[in-house]
Amino acid sequence: MEMMIMAMKLLGPALMAILGYLGGKLVKYINGKHKIEYAKGILDRLNESALEVVKFVYMAYVGPLKKSGKKLSAHEKAVAKQMALEELKSYYGMKGLKELAKVLGLDSEQLDKKLERSVEAKVYEAKHG
Repeated sequence: MEMMIMAMKLLGPALMAILGYLGGKLVKYINGKHKIEYAKGILDRLNESALEVVKFVYMAYVGPLKKSGKKLSAHEKAVAKQMALEELKSYYGMKGLKELAKVLGLDSEQLDKKLERSVEAKVYEAKHG
């Protein structure tokens, strides 16, 4: 019995240290998983909102131009693209754009390029199914 008490006195701090270490690792794992899920959610939202603005610009600007039976000029395409980018940015607002940049690890210029690529990808998908 005395040996058990002695063993507990000796092993107790070591067990507590191991449990503390494992608890810390568990917290880091959970936080990392949460960050990944959060980033995935933000990218999903970007994907959905890019599609939304492309549809909006088509209905509000591109569609009426195409009804005349002509192809869009380079200038009209550029206007449509700019409209989509501005609409996408207004959808997020300044606070949302900052959060998006933070989560994706992008600076302002890189974020603009990411938004532009997202819009272009949705235009491509809409054209090519």
